[in-house]
Amino acid sequence: MLQTLLKLGQQGERNLGEWDDLLRIPTVETENKKGDSITSYCLPVCFDLDAGEVSLGDFSEYEPDSVRHWFNLAVAGGNNPSIYVCVDGRKNLVQFTKTFFGKNASADKGELLAELAKYPGLQDTDLAEVLRQLFHLREAYLPLVANEKGEITLRQLLEGRKLTATQQVVLVYAQVKATALGILDFTPIVQLVDGEMRAIAGYTEFVRARFKPLRAAGGAARLCHATGQYHDDVSQLAIPRGYSLNSMFVKTTLHYAPLFAKNDFAQNYQVSDAAQVLLERGSKMLLDGYKVRIAGIDHLLLPKLLSTDHTPVESKLPRLNRKADMLFQFQKKLTATIDQLEEEDPDVYWITFLGFESDGNFFKTINLIEDVSQTYFSQLLAAFQQLDSEWRQAPELPWEHLMGPLRFNLFTVYSLVPVRKDKEKRNAALLLFKQILERRPIARRALFEHFRDLVLCHRYRRYAAYGNIYDNNPNDKLTAAQAFDFAVRNSVYQYLALFSILTQFHLLADMDEPQITLPETEDAEPVKDLSEYQQKVEGFFQLTNYTPAQKALFYLGRALNTVAYEQFRKGYESKPVLNKLNYSGMDKQAIVRLRNDLADKSRQFNLHRFLEPLLANFHRYFEEVNDWKMVPEEALFFILSGYTFATK
Repeated sequence: MLQTLLKLGQQGERNLGEWDDLLRIPTVETENKKGDSITSYCLPVCFDLDAGEVSLGDFSEYEPDSVRHWFNLAVAGGNNPSIYVCVDGRKNLVQFTKTFFGKNASADKGELLAELAKYPGLQDTDLAEVLRQLFHLREAYLPLVANEKGEITLRQLLEGRKLTATQQVVLVYAQVKATALGILDFTPIVQLVDGEMRAIAGYTEFVRARFKPLRAAGGAARLCHATGQYHDDVSQLAIPRGYSLNSMFVKTTLHYAPLFAKNDFAQNYQVSDAAQVLLERGSKMLLDGYKVRIAGIDHLLLPKLLSTDHTPVESKLPRLNRKADMLFQFQKKLTATIDQLEEEDPDVYWITFLGFESDGNFFKTINLIEDVSQTYFSQLLAAFQQLDSEWRQAPELPWEHLMGPLRFNLFTVYSLVPVRKDKEKRNAALLLFKQILERRPIARRALFEHFRDLVLCHRYRRYAAYGNIYDNNPNDKLTAAQAFDFAVRNSVYQYLALFSILTQFHLLADMDEPQITLPETEDAEPVKDLSEYQQKVEGFFQLTNYTPAQKALFYLGRALNTVAYEQFRKGYESKPVLNKLNYSGMDKQAIVRLRNDLADKSRQFNLHRFLEPLLANFHRYFEEVNDWKMVPEEALFFILSGYTFATK
């Protein structure tokens, strides 16, 4: 990882000014959902220390260089003090307020002024005097930004400034006027002009002391652990903020470094000044632009090249980032396919997905998906896209109907593996994705257990317990039974699609019961002399390669559907026959008992001509299985595959 960060830092060095590493470029939409262009602005808050007034200045149009010009420092999260004279007003207006006026009404100074006291000589600067006087404008400032609930919002700040739906304010920055200090007109506390910092006296010194402290040379040359070279400015890695990949190298908590001597952290984490700059630059590049959410957890993309490959690492990232979005994120079917991306990358490299959490005070790795071949990654994405396209064309499947405008990818799969809210950081979906990407065998029973949990969630409406499963009937437009039917139908077909993908890559671990396998590539024999409905059933079996045991349960599920439909038609909206299923799993005895119950319902509702063929098919295939070994969770799945087969 260090080598990747160093290479990214070196490649990102081009066209960077002295201060660019400290700045954050906000995400700015250029058009809305209707395709209309959005105009973005920067807005000054003007503090008049002469008159004791606070007002808003004139808008200036936001441009790519505005971040540099108004010095938009990256906001550190957690309990870090606010020291921001320019912020993204959509997200960080609270930090802007704390910078000048403190955390709450009991504060006696702003947080930037408090920070100046930590650096010798800075309390006597013009900046410190400006901040002391500015603090007394709190009562004039707060009504501009705080609504009736006391919440500080950009909407409140812009009240009276009539912006249209295609206009927005991005950056908010401070200007001051203080004649006694020689500031005769409203002047930004800081701005960059042609890369040169122009600021109220004391600000440049503060930023340099805080973010670019001078480190004394250590005398004799020492080994830099990042570059493997000797330098005379090597000393302990010093990261000024917690939101950094380099913050994983802890220097104070022995618990996270049990093999290191307690007093040797400085030696264990020693790097040269130049290497530290590059490491931080590489970290910032990844955190700002190459982050993907996998199973609810933020992950960074870390490509790993062969030692003989000297192509820029940075050149791999845009294409890789696009593919990662297509595989892991919400995607509409109109999204470009992998064939529409640039020509496939011919180079050989591997990818690490590093899952992390950070509140700005710490940076902690909570998941690692390692050594994923970029070739396999591309093949996996292509397989998902190909299946999605082919299944939309299959007349045996309601795929187009159930997927609608969405693509089938791992974002869809994430909604198939219930993740309890108290286990989101280390969840079963994350483990499944790790197995898929690292090409490790996946136990089929584990998948059927996930399906069982999903069905139980939908059946008993346990949505509050899970962070990734949602009620598809929140407004009760459907009956509970109808909502359950649609939820299970979607789950069954999406699990069948997942089985197909996993089988294609030989990822399903064997069980006693034969696996679901893809049909052979040659065309199957056409089904003749059957009704249109039965042709769809047989076509479905050919597509999924159901075994006799699975076909038996499919027909049992069709019989269950027939009775449930008749009950619903006669006014039993809850479809009481569904209570005959054990949603924790169906063993052989439960299967036989269900068959007998359905036979009784056939007599009760006079369904003989509908149920007898289905139950006859169940018996025919059930008797072909001499030694029943199917696990209960799997049996539940195949019964429900029959039950939902015709649901639209």
